[in-house]
Amino acid sequence: MPLSQETQDAVRELWTIGTNLGRPPEPSPEVDPWEDADPVDEPRDEAIVVFSGLPCVEVRLFGDGEDTVTIEQCVDFETPRRETFALVDAILAGDARISPLGGRFRFVRDWLQPFYGLQLVVPVAGREPYRQRVPYVPLQRWLETVPTGP
Repeated sequence: MPLSQETQDAVRELWTIGTNLGRPPEPSPEVDPWEDADPVDEPRDEAIVVFSGLPCVEVRLFGDGEDTVTIEQCVDFETPRRETFALVDAILAGDARISPLGGRFRFVRDWLQPFYGLQLVVPVAGREPYRQRVPYVPLQRWLETVPTGP
């Protein structure tokens, strides 16, 4: 089954966002929405768009309009289609922050990080910021570049 017009439009919108921010998605066959469907595959209205680099962002677009945005293969945000584009734009633009939980006691939070992880906050215009606990990943290069902020 070919992709629905809504999913095709969503893929094109993501490509536009990535291109405008200097992060065009990887053109690989497994994520090419215009490739003919394999007759062996079961029909579904789903596409994957991958933005490589730091952070690596994978967007799974589902036909029901409920999408998944995955950052660095460890943080998943479930988002309705109407907010997917703004979330991806904010992530690629570098708007993500580590929550300043702990305030003056940041050294305690940093010490406990391997047990509890950190909270990643991605502000999206017109709604509450997306918040997600990030598991501790030793060598997570991208997290080292994310500033701490409100």
